[in-house]
Parts: sequence; structure tokens; C-alpha cells
Amino acid sequence: MLRVCFTSGSTVAELTAQDVAGFAASHDGWVSGLKRHLACAVSRPHFTLRLLDEDAALSDAASLRLPCTLQLVLLPYRAADLADAQALIAAAGRDDLYAVSALLHGPVDPNLRDDRGDFALLRAAYHGSADCVAILLEAGAMPDLGNYSGSTPLLLAAAKGHLEAVQVLLAAGADTERTSSSGATALFAACHRGSAAVVRVLLEARADTEACTEGDATPLMQALKRGHLEIVQLLVQAGASTHRKNRAGVTPLVLACYGGLMEAVRVLGEAGTKERLYSAEEMATRMDTGSGLKCISFPKGPCTHIVKGIRCHKGSFKGSSKGAIRDPLRDLEGFDEGLGYKGPCTHI
Repeated sequence: MLRVCFTSGSTVAELTAQDVAGFAASHDGWVSGLKRHLACAVSRPHFTLRLLDEDAALSDAASLRLPCTLQLVLLPYRAADLADAQALIAAAGRDDLYAVSALLHGPVDPNLRDDRGDFALLRAAYHGSADCVAILLEAGAMPDLGNYSGSTPLLLAAAKGHLEAVQVLLAAGADTERTSSSGATALFAACHRGSAAVVRVLLEARADTEACTEGDATPLMQALKRGHLEIVQLLVQAGASTHRKNRAGVTPLVLACYGGLMEAVRVLGEAGTKERLYSAEEMATRMDTGSGLKCISFPKGPCTHIVKGIRCHKGSFKGSSKGAIRDPLRDLEGFDEGLGYKGPCTHI
């Protein structure tokens, strides 16, 4: 029998030899396994636990003779220190699991920030270091902590297309709807990147397909803008709106036409978009009858389509008697994978 108690003498756990053998088999030594077991009982990360045998601290590789009684000590994090923060962030960024583990056993607070607002979990997620992401979460790193621009570990992992890191974060309960300062979610970032696998797991996690950026752009609009047809199909199948407009009044169908994405036009049409598609013959008829519609041409055609008085067909932008028509897709929102999303955010 193994008895574990606090220094006050109160019992934390009583375990059999079979339990202890199971810990040794499933972890790097029975001490490591026992700490993980006790961490659940005391609601503390196992990195902050120490086991003492007759006042001597036990290493993870220590041997043990039963029966015996061990003392459990709960350590506070070391005082916040910029050097510790920088060392932990650097180790996470280079995927140095040994160095990260050693620092966490300090114990160093996994949520320490450096002078730029960066922290270890964000750096690990950005570089796709899934093992470091997992150990940091195990140490108590907050999955929804954001940097100074609001970007979270999940958002940056999605922006870089790191599927495994995204899955680890989602399993830890990361919020899919946390946004950057411009309103971009992890789903929007994955649509920008073009990672269909990441989009798929985010949709399985019920990420909101209608979450908009400051320019009222949806993930579907971003996928169309970037020409990612597989993602367009995934979003439409998940129920993404095919008729929603951004701040400039641009719809998904207009974006598909602008990019010459004929297959996307077909997908949107089959999904029941509220906009009507016209054949070239119908367009010619309307022009001959003097409908008075302004004419905008999408140079990446061939797509022909009318939306609320704006006629779109293959060619180039044409002016009206009152002057040239402004391209509604001008000044698209910029994207910085390292710092999050940034302006100008005029339309999309």
C-alpha cells in the first residue's frame, strides 16, 4: 500500500501496488505517473507537485519499496521574470520539448508574457509544435489567451494550417469564436490560408460560418477571394449563407464571378443563392432593350451575372456617362500571419 499525504498529515490518496505499477507502465516512471494522478485530485498542474520520501524529493526515475508513506508538496510558480518568459517562449518556438518541460518543472508560469505580449502557447501554436502545445496546456496554459492584437493560439495555428496543433487546442476547449482585433476568427484565418483539413475540423467543432470581420466579410467570402474551391464547398455544405453582403454590398456570387470561379458559381447556384444568373443571350437582350443597367466587367471571367442593377460579364471595367464605376472589390483587407489581421479594412 502507498499512502500520500500533505505535510499536515491529511491523506490525499491511498494506492495499491497494482496502481503504482500501472503508473510506471503508462508514464516515464511511477513518480511521473503518480504526480499526474494526484494533480487531478488537488486540481493543480503536475509540474507544481513534489513528492517527498523522508524529506528527500523524489525524481521521476526514483525507485520505491512498498508499503510506504510519501508527502505531497504544492509549489507556487516562481516570481514572474522576463528572462523566464523569453526562455520558455524561445523553447516553444523551436519545438524543444525537453527545455519546455524543464522550465515548467521550475515551476515557471506557462502564461508569462514577454515585453511584446507574446507567450509560449501562442509561439508553439504559430510554429505548429503540437507536442509543446499539449505540454503547455497540461501545465495550465490558457487556450484562449490572446496577444496584443487579439490573436489567440487557435487563430494563429489555423492561419498557418497546422492541423495537429489545431486539434490539440480544440480538445482543450479552445474557443473557435475568439477574434483578432479586426474580427477574424480561426475559421476565417483557415479560409484565408486555404487549409481544407483545418476548415473541416473547425466546422466539426461548430465554428460559426457567419462570423464577420470589421468589413463584414464572412469565411465563405474569404475562401472565394482566395480561390479555394474545396473550402467553398465545405462551407456551403455546412450551411454558410450564400447571399450575405459585405460592407461594400459585395456577395459571394460577385466574388466568384470576379475570380472567374465557374465551379464556385455552380456550387453557389445549387445552394440556392437569391441572386439570379443570366446567360450571355439574356444579357444581350437586356442591353438591346435599354434596361439602363450599369455595366461592370470582371476581367477574370467568363462569368455573367446581374446583382441589383450591376451587370457583370467578361471584359474590363466600363464607365458610365457620369464617370467610371469604382471596383467594389478594391482595397481588400490585408492579412499578416504573424501579427493577425490589419487594415485597411475598407470592404472585405
